[in-house]
Amino acid sequence: MLVGSAVRRVAIIGGARIPFARAHGVYSRVGNLQMLTAALQAVVGKYGLDGLRLGEVAAGAVIKHSRDFNLARESVLGTTLDPHTPAFDLQRACGTSLEAAIGIANKIALGQIDSGLAGGVDTVSDPPIVYPRAYQQILMRAFRAKTPGARIAPFFALRPGHFKPVIPDASEPRTGLSMGESCEQMAKRSIRWVARLPAIFLATATPLYLLGFVQPTSELDRVFILWALAFMLHYGYLGAQYTIGQGVVPQRSRASAIAILLFIIALVGNGVGPQIVGVLSDSFMTLGLEQRGLAGILDVAACNPKVTSALPAAQQAACSAIYAEGLRNSMMVTALLLLVAATCFWMSSRHLDRDMLVR
Repeated sequence: MLVGSAVRRVAIIGGARIPFARAHGVYSRVGNLQMLTAALQAVVGKYGLDGLRLGEVAAGAVIKHSRDFNLARESVLGTTLDPHTPAFDLQRACGTSLEAAIGIANKIALGQIDSGLAGGVDTVSDPPIVYPRAYQQILMRAFRAKTPGARIAPFFALRPGHFKPVIPDASEPRTGLSMGESCEQMAKRSIRWVARLPAIFLATATPLYLLGFVQPTSELDRVFILWALAFMLHYGYLGAQYTIGQGVVPQRSRASAIAILLFIIALVGNGVGPQIVGVLSDSFMTLGLEQRGLAGILDVAACNPKVTSALPAAQQAACSAIYAEGLRNSMMVTALLLLVAATCFWMSSRHLDRDMLVR
């Protein structure tokens, strides 16, 4: 509900976090409550909030002990904030703190509060280990019984399996799979599109690049739009590049494979690539000089922008036009190489399901 006449702007002032550490190490004797309290107190100290009452604190954890049912509120009480600062818990897999920040920001924007804190915490070093539900049901039957005999009777159903601890995990109850495992199942059904999508993106980006190169200088806005769209489509191949690069080699070789891949990309992009563009540009400039009948008067070296100031005005103008045309044509030829890349991606998709799954 909007409080006031207009939505207010919201700003994130800053934050703090505790250091990352290996599981079952330095954080093995602390839980979500202690870690969240430490992070909140760090923000309080950093921005001088001691004793202040904030509009709200929102925080939570995906997996927590039953004793932490009021995690955010107890964490606030453990800081030097005014204890009257309200707080509430929330939970979203892989997005608790983000959802908390969105909730606080929405309340500020609507005028419901003026300021707040958002956060999240999770640990695998202090898991809430419980016993099977069957054991819980035995205990509850004994609790509900009215006579001594009825209270003892349920315990005769105890079995060794009732004392087997249940360790929490992030698996979905309906499927028994984690989010990552569900994603792998999905990828197996449509793995070919991992290569087909970048092929389509690259093929679509190519004409957009070319259209941008042939626009007049007066239409820079149009050029920017065309190239922005082309850029977004063009670099859609990055995710597929790493997915395929890691998926077609044994797991123990993935790091080496990606290192080699990045070396080749850097070699082409920063080493060989600019040289090829330069050679193409010089070739197109030579062709332009010949077409204008200036081949015996000027050459590529003479039309270098660093030295053209010594030339007569007419030759400077000719060199400027030829230089621009040569560079533009070389970039257009380079852009056409994206079609080659698109073809390679599309061809690799034909057997990608076999290549990815046999490893």
